[in-house]
Amino acid sequence: MNARSRFGFVVAGIVAVAGLALPAFAQMGGTDAPAKAPAKAKAKLAVGDKAPAMGIAKWIKGSPVESFETGKIYVVEFWATWCGPCRTSIPHLTELQKKYADKNVKIIGVSSEDEEKVVADFVTKQADKMDYVVAWDREGETNESYMTASGQQGIPTAFIVGKQGTIEWIGHPMEMDEVLDKVVGGSWDAKAYAEEQRIVQELAKEFQKAGRAGDVDAMVAVAKKGLEKAPKQAGRMAMIAIDQQLGAGKVAEATAWSKELIGGAFKDDAMMLNAIAWGMVDPQRDLKGVDLDTALAAAKRADELTGNKDPQVLDTLARVYFKKGDKAKAVELQTKAVELAPEDIKEDLEKSLKEFKGE
Repeated sequence: MNARSRFGFVVAGIVAVAGLALPAFAQMGGTDAPAKAPAKAKAKLAVGDKAPAMGIAKWIKGSPVESFETGKIYVVEFWATWCGPCRTSIPHLTELQKKYADKNVKIIGVSSEDEEKVVADFVTKQADKMDYVVAWDREGETNESYMTASGQQGIPTAFIVGKQGTIEWIGHPMEMDEVLDKVVGGSWDAKAYAEEQRIVQELAKEFQKAGRAGDVDAMVAVAKKGLEKAPKQAGRMAMIAIDQQLGAGKVAEATAWSKELIGGAFKDDAMMLNAIAWGMVDPQRDLKGVDLDTALAAAKRADELTGNKDPQVLDTLARVYFKKGDKAKAVELQTKAVELAPEDIKEDLEKSLKEFKGE
């Protein structure tokens, strides 16, 4: 997935909302890769339920996890070698595994691809970059009991299994840092999260209806209602609604709302802040009348939250400066983005660097 398309989440986001799979938000606002879909689904799986046993054909890397031990925490993450957002999540999962290695946390990456060799070769090539347990789910049994049963429609998707063997959270692996920290520390409220999830799922039906009718104002109204009732889970609806406002030429309205979110609901959410900024400066859209100062505020805050080390955030920030006419700053930031970028997005970031240099 290249730098231009990774934020093009509007259509996919509406589909995800309709499918009640809101937590599975792909990389930095990008498009979820479709998950493998077994023909026969099992019973529904939700937060608070006992985590299903895993039917693993082969453990590719790390010690096998035959069962979930009481007192330990597990992250079961579904991914595929061909999935760009999944590859982007790998270094982050490795960082989390190292961070919580001495706190009884084990991360397990599960792939349901057809050929074991494809998965094994990929993992071997990743080496220490993919430093957690990896499993091959040959018949899709584990995918079915987790992904299909919980209504998830895209990868990567992670399930946090708590100390008592129950599902504590379901979502995108790049969004689970705060949750995992609370689960480890014993302060995570899974019941409150489940209630917010129920609320958002109900609102998602209204949101989808408005989206199908092309009623942008109604989409905005539903998203705002979601942010009031379930701020942690309604962010994606808000981003889709803002994107639709921009696409409909409602730039002033989108900017005003974005300013509120930058200083409010999204102030500590790097992914959402980055998506706001990119939506305003995406070169594929070339929107007129955009407030670049608002885009800059969002991008700078996202960069601050990610420690000036996220190549995609740096890419966005560089693009904002380029749009503002500060080519030197754009080149400086984009050079750093290229240096930090994983191979699957490096080429595209290099193209932007050449553009900023005028080459």
